[in-house]
Formats: sequence, structure tokens, C-alpha cells
Amino acid sequence: MEPLRIKRPPLPTARSEALMQRALHLFPGGVNNPPRALRALGEVPRFMVRAVGATLYDADQNRYLDLSMAGGPIILGHAAPRVNEAITRAVLRGSTFNAPCEEELLLGERVSRWVPSIEKLRFTHSEGEAFSAAIRLARAFTGRDGISRMEGHHHGDGDVVLRMSAGADAAGRDTWVLPWNDLEAARIFFQRHHAHVAALIVEPVPTSMGVVPPKTGYLRALRDLTREAGSLLIFDETVTGFRLGRGGAQEFYGVIADLTCLGKVLGGGLPSGAIGGRADVINMLAPQGPVHQAGLFAGNPPAMAAGLAVTEALEDEGAYAQLEAKGARLETGLQKAAAGTGVPMVVQRVGSMLSIHFTKMPVYNWSDVSHGDPRQFAAFARAMFARGIYMPPGLHESMFLSLAHTQEDLDRVCDMALEAMLEAMEI
Repeated sequence: MEPLRIKRPPLPTARSEALMQRALHLFPGGVNNPPRALRALGEVPRFMVRAVGATLYDADQNRYLDLSMAGGPIILGHAAPRVNEAITRAVLRGSTFNAPCEEELLLGERVSRWVPSIEKLRFTHSEGEAFSAAIRLARAFTGRDGISRMEGHHHGDGDVVLRMSAGADAAGRDTWVLPWNDLEAARIFFQRHHAHVAALIVEPVPTSMGVVPPKTGYLRALRDLTREAGSLLIFDETVTGFRLGRGGAQEFYGVIADLTCLGKVLGGGLPSGAIGGRADVINMLAPQGPVHQAGLFAGNPPAMAAGLAVTEALEDEGAYAQLEAKGARLETGLQKAAAGTGVPMVVQRVGSMLSIHFTKMPVYNWSDVSHGDPRQFAAFARAMFARGIYMPPGLHESMFLSLAHTQEDLDRVCDMALEAMLEAMEI
């Protein structure tokens, strides 16, 4: 019997469309972050007005089950009462002082206690500033200029880590891009260039090309290669920090970096970041050392208070077990949906981070990701939007779960995914 194909009309978007037309006259592409335009999905950008728990509400009064969670930082759920209360108390005392505050000290002490590599740290406005500081520190500490990074990994918007963006080439001339999960390529690279490489920066679990876990032993091998070369190993834990565990990916995989960049969860959803690591490296930052790094809003009380509230909740021993169980439930349900339709699809997961790749091949690196079918993914995402499931806003972005997602929510996603896959087969 031919499988039942349940089609649903798109949700109303008139108000979002009208707002987007105004935005196009003001912002490049109508947005202030490119993935929000939803161009890869062929969808109308949704203008959100409210979020609670695992639910988003848009300007057209549609509600969505959120599988993006703002790209990962909303780990307790939107508008978590304890976070809102902490932010409110902090704002009522003053939004920023351009002076030290107790909240930054308390959060810094907790971060240093949790993350194995962080002996000292510096809070920043954003994760992008943390990356810039990390690169500056690595060059000053080693006396070398070269920076190596992995293809498909994202480390903010600094020219050095972008390199391949128009206008960023000059700053990226001393940057090398290596294929992820290819240990032999890394070995050959360090044999040839070890004397010039200040640092290797990696996402221990990349999520900007979908979730692509490291192969067994790969991170340990990178640790050994950088140590032998006299280069620093920088972990970008802006996503994995506090999401894979209190000690992030370093605790999860048992590999310790020299420097760690943090963001997202650190500020409980407010803009924030940090660079931390070995004391002898971090001590090179001004005013103790010669490396300039400064920020008027770094460590501002509302963001620090939010970070304290989130990390206090994550001290609950059961929090990470819950996140793991939710991730496993969604992974299994999506795999069953794909098997039930015959759609060639790979589901990849680490903890509460997941991604879908419409391909028959295993996915280990950017080249494998590129073999996925973008038309099929876009058709699937549109069908999910029509069913009130808010997919990540970019083709290569990942799904994130929170403590606010219920078992019923995840079962609903899997039921809707089965219908959406059947529609996607018809493109």
C-alpha cells in the first residue's frame, strides 16, 4: 500500500513578511545574523515576539516547538524563572559599572573549578572577542604567527579565523585550514610547518556543519601533535562548554587544551564570552602582561548573574543525565522515521546536540557534509515549519535540546518528522 502522505498548508506569515520588507530597507539581507534569513530553507523569516520553555511565538501568533534554542545557550529553556529573576535583580542594581563586580568573581571561580584547563580567565563581550584574544595570546606566547584551524568549524567573525570570507584574505594569510578528522593530514602539516604554527584552534565537536563528532583518539592525537610542535591547542567550547558536562568537551573526552574559548551558555542567553587556560599564557594579558585585550561591557552584572543562575541549575547531578536521555530519544525517533520512509538520512548526536544529513554516506568532515542533498533538507525543514517545529535557521546548523523539552515534545517531533520526510521525498 502506498504510504499516507499528510500535507499541511504553511502557517500564516503575513505579519513576519511585512516586517521583513521593512527590515530589507534597513539591514543587509533584512537580518542581523545571516542564518536568520532562512534562505537555505526557502522559508519566510519568522519575527519572534516571545519564548517560554521549549516554545517560540511569532508575530503571526504561530507557536513552534524550538529545536534551535538560540544556537545552544538556552539549556534550561526560554525565560527560565531563576534566570529571569537573577537578571532582574542585577539590572535593578545597575547594568554596568566599568568596574569589577562580585558576580564576575563568583562565576569565574565556578568556571575555573569546572573546566579542567582553566587556571585563569578573562571575560569578554562575546565569543568572537575571546577568539581574537586567544590568537593574540598564542602569537605572543610562542613568538610565531601561523594559526591552523579546521575546515567547517566556526570561530566567530574575526578575519583570521574566517579567512575564506571576502575581505578577510589579508588577515588570514598566516592561517592554514586542515580537514577535520583526518589525522594523517594533521601529522603531515605539523611535520612541514611546526616551526611556524602558534596554535591549532578546533571545535572539539563541530556544530556549524551539523554535529560531526571527533573520531576515537583524534583529539588526543591533536593534543600530542601540538605539544610536540610547541604550539598551543585552543578549544572552541562556545557550544560544548557546560552542554556536554560541567567540564565541557575536555571533561567529556579527557583531553586538556592550553586555551579555551567560552560563550553562549556562559551568559545564560545574554551576550558574553571568556578566554581561559594555562596561567602562564593568560598572565600575558594586560594589565599583568603586554597583550592588549579590553572591553567596557565584559563581565557586566546582568550577564554574569544569568551565567551564575544557569550554572547553579547545572550543578544538579541529574541535569546531564536528562539531557543525554532526551538526545538519545530524539536520535532514535528520527532514525526510525527515516527507516520507515526509506529516506537516505544520517542522524549524528553527541549528548543533547543533534543534526540531520540527507546522505547515504557516513559523515566525518566537511567534504562528507557537502554530499548531503540541500533540496531535500530544505523541503523537510519547510514541512516541519508547517507542523509547528522550528528547525535550526541554517542548512548546516545543529539542533539543541534543553531541560524544558518533554518526552511528549520529542515524540511529537518524531511523528512530525515522519510526515515531513514523506513530503521531502516528493521534491
